[in-house]
Order: sequence, then C-alpha cells, then structure tokens
Amino acid sequence: MSVTEKVDASWERVRTLEELRGWRRPWPSLAVVGHPVGHSRSPLMHNAALGVLGAGRVGEGCCYYKFDIPPEALGEALELFYRKGFAGLNVTLPHKEAVVRHVVRLDEGARRAGAVNTLVRADGGFAGHNTDGPGFVRAVQERLGVLLKGAVVVVLGAGGAARGIAVAALDEGCRELWVGNRDGGRLETLLGVLRGCFPGRARRVRGFALGLPPVVPPGALVVNATSLGLCAGDPSPVPAGFWR
Repeated sequence: MSVTEKVDASWERVRTLEELRGWRRPWPSLAVVGHPVGHSRSPLMHNAALGVLGAGRVGEGCCYYKFDIPPEALGEALELFYRKGFAGLNVTLPHKEAVVRHVVRLDEGARRAGAVNTLVRADGGFAGHNTDGPGFVRAVQERLGVLLKGAVVVVLGAGGAARGIAVAALDEGCRELWVGNRDGGRLETLLGVLRGCFPGRARRVRGFALGLPPVVPPGALVVNATSLGLCAGDPSPVPAGFWR
C-alpha cells in the first residue's frame, strides 16, 4: 500500500463546493479544479508521485484530490481553497482564463497567454503559472521527435490550453501558426493577443473557422486543444477532409 493510500483512499472521488466549505483536513492538500473533472487522471499521477517522494517531503499526509467547481462558484472556491490551507491547485477546463482574475500575481508565461493552469500558494493568495506551453514543447520533442523551430503548427481551439500552446510555439520559432475555432469572436481575441505579444511575427499567425479547414503544408503538427475528446464518442473537431 502506498503512502497516499494510507492517507486517504477516497482521493479518486469527485468532490464538490459543499464539501470544500466543510473541509477539515489538518494536512496540506492539493487538487485539480474543473467542470467537469471526473475524467481527470491528475490524482492518479500526482498521488503516485507523492507516494514515491514520501508524503513528508510535502507535508505529512499530503494528498491530491479533484473538485468539480462550476464557473459561477470559482471565486468563492479559490478563497476557500486558500483559507483551508491547500498548498496548490491545477486548473483545467473551463477555468484557465477566468482564474487569471483571482490570483495575486502571474508568471510571464501566464501573463502573455492570458491563461493559468497551475496555482501555487503565496502571501495573500495563489500565484498563477502556465506550464501548458513548456509541457507541450517538451512532449513533442521527447515523444514525437519534433522540433518546433521552423515547423508549421495548427492549434484547434482558442481556450486556455490553446493559448499556452500557441505562445510556446511562437517562442520556439515556428514558421507558421494556424489557430482554428468555432467561435469567431474568441478566435479573433486570441489572434489579437498573439500578434500583440509577437509583433515581429504577426504575419505568421493565421486564423480559420473549424468548419473550413485551411490548406496547410504537408507535415504540419496538429494539436487538439478543444474540449472534444473528453467523452467517448465525441466527433472530430475538424471534418474528415482536413486529413487529406
């Protein structure tokens, strides 16, 4: 039995705002926060890591949970997480952009992307970080053998994950960045952010509607950053003709 299993065998269960209000755990806790969040494997991964490190390295009895928090309750929940002594949080769909308004400070990646996926306890509140971009860069290099410098990158979606990935692709020197989204307003907002952050590369940033896929060069790296794929049976975010 692992250290985390000894601490709390119920960490896989999805928890609610009401449970957070009554939280009484004496040790520091960690959690992923989303809506929905039942699909998340984060507790499995992080509790395994805590078990290997030894829970005492983080705080005796430290354990990682998952909380389903609806958008309208995000502000209240973050205040409660802080008051209840949570050491840090991961933030997933649909909160990555909204959480920016609730942090005491942002790191450079989160500021440029306008999105946060990691909260770390700081004086007076949580500090916001974005590790989506660096994680994406490392993953495609190590798992796919792909270097983004000089590559054509197609990002599907314009939410929090897409923002971090798009900024990272431009940072790495991609030759072209295409961003597709169903909502034209959200798409234009993200394109404006990216062109403002990278004025010298504005011509490399292009947008398209997901129903009308662009003609991109062969070998483009396509990244699904939409919510499609969270549930079994979800359709493809692009029509079959996209995959020529």
